[in-house]
Amino acid sequence: MVNVTDRAKTALKSALSRSVDEPGIGLRVEISDESSCALVPDRMKPGDQVVEHEGDVLLLIGQDVSKPLDGATIDLAETAEGARLVLTKPNAPMDGAGPDSFMP
Repeated sequence: MVNVTDRAKTALKSALSRSVDEPGIGLRVEISDESSCALVPDRMKPGDQVVEHEGDVLLLIGQDVSKPLDGATIDLAETAEGARLVLTKPNAPMDGAGPDSFMP
């Protein structure tokens, strides 16, 4: 299971309200071949982990990415590029890359 902080939920809700006009659309977490994360607007699918905030669907985590992300936390952090969503996973291999971050 992926944990999402309240700050991240607020950022996700704001991003969705600015870019998606259709009810029931959330942001799906996708992992690229380079192992970076992206958020893509999508509808809920069977087996998704669904993260909601104030009754709205925010984040969709499909079965294909739920196992690699199990135990991870998505939070909002200030970076040199501004506020970004940051995904951290305890006990991840130390490759020097740091946490994965992406814009809300």
